[in-house]
Amino acid sequence: MVARRFAVLLRDEHFDQTVELFAPPLRAAVSSEALRLAWAAEAAAHGGIRAVQEPEVEAGETDLLRVRAGLPSHRRRRPGALATGPGTPA
Repeated sequence: MVARRFAVLLRDEHFDQTVELFAPPLRAAVSSEALRLAWAAEAAAHGGIRAVQEPEVEAGETDLLRVRAGLPSHRRRRPGALATGPGTPA
Protein backbone atom coordinates (compact mmCIF):
# COMPACT_ATOMS: atom_id res chain seq x y z
CA MET A 1 0.00 0.00 0.00
CA VAL A 2 1.51 3.34 -1.08
CA ALA A 3 0.20 5.24 1.97
CA ARG A 4 1.83 2.82 4.42
CA ARG A 5 5.09 2.88 2.46
CA PHE A 6 4.98 6.70 2.47
CA ALA A 7 4.51 6.82 6.25
CA VAL A 8 7.23 4.23 6.88
CA LEU A 9 9.67 6.14 4.66
CA LEU A 10 8.93 9.32 6.63
CA ARG A 11 9.29 7.56 9.98
CA ASP A 12 12.61 6.06 8.88
CA GLU A 13 13.70 9.45 7.47
CA HIS A 14 14.25 8.26 3.88
CA PHE A 15 13.29 11.61 2.38
CA ASP A 16 14.87 11.06 -1.07
CA GLN A 17 12.73 7.93 -1.52
CA THR A 18 9.67 9.65 -0.05
CA VAL A 19 9.66 12.50 -2.58
CA GLU A 20 9.91 9.94 -5.41
CA LEU A 21 6.33 8.96 -4.50
CA PHE A 22 5.10 12.53 -5.17
CA ALA A 23 3.39 13.48 -8.42
CA PRO A 24 5.77 15.48 -10.66
CA PRO A 25 4.31 18.94 -9.81
CA LEU A 26 4.65 18.30 -6.08
CA ARG A 27 8.10 16.77 -6.52
CA ALA A 28 9.17 19.95 -8.32
CA ALA A 29 7.83 22.13 -5.49
CA VAL A 30 9.01 20.15 -2.43
CA SER A 31 12.61 19.00 -2.20
CA SER A 32 13.75 16.12 0.00
CA GLU A 33 15.59 18.70 2.13
CA ALA A 34 12.43 20.78 2.64
CA LEU A 35 10.54 17.61 3.58
CA ARG A 36 13.33 16.61 5.99
CA LEU A 37 13.21 19.99 7.74
CA ALA A 38 9.42 19.97 8.05
CA TRP A 39 9.37 16.37 9.31
CA ALA A 40 12.13 17.03 11.84
CA ALA A 41 10.21 20.00 13.26
CA GLU A 42 6.94 18.05 13.56
CA ALA A 43 8.58 14.91 14.99
CA ALA A 44 10.55 16.95 17.54
CA ALA A 45 7.42 18.79 18.64
CA HIS A 46 5.79 15.44 19.45
CA GLY A 47 8.78 13.59 20.92
CA GLY A 48 9.44 11.45 17.84
CA ILE A 49 7.31 8.91 15.98
CA ARG A 50 6.93 5.44 17.55
CA ALA A 51 4.98 3.53 14.91
CA VAL A 52 2.95 3.65 11.73
CA GLN A 53 -0.63 2.42 11.97
CA GLU A 54 -2.58 0.85 9.12
CA PRO A 55 -3.88 3.53 6.73
CA GLU A 56 -7.61 4.24 6.43
CA VAL A 57 -9.06 5.35 3.08
CA GLU A 58 -11.86 7.96 2.89
CA ALA A 59 -13.61 9.63 -0.01
CA GLY A 60 -12.22 13.13 -0.48
CA GLU A 61 -13.39 16.17 -2.38
CA THR A 62 -13.90 15.81 -6.15
CA ASP A 63 -12.22 12.60 -7.30
CA LEU A 64 -9.46 12.45 -4.69
CA LEU A 65 -9.02 9.92 -1.92
CA ARG A 66 -7.91 10.88 1.57
CA VAL A 67 -5.68 8.39 3.30
CA ARG A 68 -4.96 8.75 7.01
CA ALA A 69 -2.17 6.83 8.64
CA GLY A 70 -1.91 7.14 12.41
CA LEU A 71 1.56 8.09 13.58
CA PRO A 72 1.63 7.66 17.35
CA SER A 73 4.34 9.80 18.93
CA HIS A 74 6.11 9.48 22.23
CA ARG A 75 3.96 12.31 23.65
CA ARG A 76 0.57 11.66 22.00
CA ARG A 77 -1.20 10.11 19.02
CA ARG A 78 -1.48 12.34 16.00
CA PRO A 79 -2.90 11.13 12.68
CA GLY A 80 -1.14 12.00 9.48
CA ALA A 81 -2.93 12.38 6.16
CA LEU A 82 -2.13 12.42 2.50
CA ALA A 83 -4.35 12.73 -0.56
CA THR A 84 -3.95 10.58 -3.64
CA GLY A 85 -5.52 11.03 -7.04
CA PRO A 86 -8.00 8.83 -8.90
CA GLY A 87 -6.70 5.40 -9.73
CA THR A 88 -3.78 5.76 -7.34
CA PRO A 89 -3.64 2.82 -4.95
CA ALA A 90 -3.73 3.85 -1.32
